[in-house]
Amino acid sequence: MIYPPLLPLFQNITAIKGVGNKTAQWIKYLCGGDRIIDLLWHLPSGVKHRPFFETDSIPNSPVRIRVQIDEYVIPRIKKLPLRVVCQADFGRVDLIFFHYHTASIVEKFPVGCTLFLAGTLNQKDDKYEMIHPDVMSIDFDKVPEYEVIYPMTEGKNSSSLSRLMQNVWDSVPQLPEWLDDEVIQKYHFLPWHTSLYQAHHPRTISDCDLNVPARQRLIYDELFAHQLALKLLRRFHQQQKGIACGAAVKIQLKIPFELTNAQKKVLGEIYADLSASY
Repeated sequence: MIYPPLLPLFQNITAIKGVGNKTAQWIKYLCGGDRIIDLLWHLPSGVKHRPFFETDSIPNSPVRIRVQIDEYVIPRIKKLPLRVVCQADFGRVDLIFFHYHTASIVEKFPVGCTLFLAGTLNQKDDKYEMIHPDVMSIDFDKVPEYEVIYPMTEGKNSSSLSRLMQNVWDSVPQLPEWLDDEVIQKYHFLPWHTSLYQAHHPRTISDCDLNVPARQRLIYDELFAHQLALKLLRRFHQQQKGIACGAAVKIQLKIPFELTNAQKKVLGEIYADLSASY
């Protein structure tokens, strides 16, 4: 029986907003289960920091920028890339797309609109280019400074899982503390909910290390739950009554010598144990 406050964690992942059957199958393959808790235990392996671009920023590095679309340069041949000419505070920026649907992009981001982008900004002389931005949005809040990197399967990118994770937190309950104060103070543990949230929102690569407090708390809880489960199982079996075999079930020892007193004592204990109903 599952502790009632934990029930939301054991829902099928299709209960998450935006998760259909196809996405659920992919998550099950990736995480080894189809419950929300299985998704939560799929922890990040890294993080990418994307600060706002400054003129003295490191060239060809992940950044965020704000631009205004000036023009769409649509090629006559589909095999050629789509070029979107934009203007930023620091100069011209061309967005390059090799795989695109022109009508969809133009409708979503018309000429004159302001865009917030995240990706690798390449500099050539006094020109800047960004090939296939990682994130494009007219909403600043949807272009995060930190991109969490998750272990992925072939053909999928980490950004899609990061966006999905943002919808999971509504299903994560605030639980009462189950560890003793002595244990929490000894190991400097954070609350479970805080630890899980921090584990999924690293700010540096060192935050993904197993020795950081957030992950140490989760590791401790897993081992603690495992030991509790073993203890409960052991108690259950100890409470079950055995089947008395009776005095008739005695081992007939066919050996060519007389048993010692110690051996006879042990054999008597075995007979007594077989005859008992505990």
